[in-house]
Amino acid sequence: MPLPTVTLTTDGAARGNPGPGGWAALLEANGKEKLVVGEEPMPTTNNAMELRAVIGGLDVLKKPCAVMLRADSQYVLQGLERLRAGAGLPEKNRELWARLLALSRVHSIHGQWVRGHSGDLRNERVNEAANQAAARAYQRAESARPEAAPTGAWVLALLSPAAGRPVQWLVQAGAERRSGAQPVARGVTQPTAIYQALVAALDAAGAMPGAADHTLVVRSNYELIVKQGRGEWKVRQPEQQPLADQVAALRRLFAEVRFEHAPTDALLPLFAEAAP
Repeated sequence: MPLPTVTLTTDGAARGNPGPGGWAALLEANGKEKLVVGEEPMPTTNNAMELRAVIGGLDVLKKPCAVMLRADSQYVLQGLERLRAGAGLPEKNRELWARLLALSRVHSIHGQWVRGHSGDLRNERVNEAANQAAARAYQRAESARPEAAPTGAWVLALLSPAAGRPVQWLVQAGAERRSGAQPVARGVTQPTAIYQALVAALDAAGAMPGAADHTLVVRSNYELIVKQGRGEWKVRQPEQQPLADQVAALRRLFAEVRFEHAPTDALLPLFAEAAP
């Protein structure tokens, strides 16, 4: 008796790679479909989430099936073929590979590579779902950060540019407030412009009376700045390295500087209040 046929389209994503991640799997059979998603708030990788997506999709199946596995990850498709041909388990992501190999022995799986971001509707759908799951996982990880800023800390809000809006910054130091904007000049990348704004904001805050006695909390919706400010990511772009050095020097003007991620919607009201 022939096996039931299922089409399984998968994708995975990690914010930062490594960073919090998410995965999505779309199952289609007999004119019906089911989308399953998962989140991983602990640091993970794109490849691990790609594997987790396939495992998550196959876990839904209650009996052996003939599965057309559609994925844009050659890492998954080629790795599975090697395992089924008798190769040993890879050391990296070993536990996930072992789970996938066990599931592949239950089902008849045929892999099909799909070029990512090429207009394939099912691929685009799971890509969007995986990235949304990774974003939720990132927010969960951020909200779980235990240490709160001390009472009386100064706040530096840094808002990334959008729709013609320049990079905006605002410093709230007790009753004192300073603000400014950094246009994204022609030939300057968005991350570089944000670094330029951060330097300007730190310089302004450092010149305010009492800076050396206060903790400054930098809150931004731009993940790159937050991660690099915490030392979790390296500054790799040559044009940003001198700016990062300026940031490091300006941080010494304060008792302490912390970086926190804040959603855009949480920052916009601050700038609305500061508008003349």
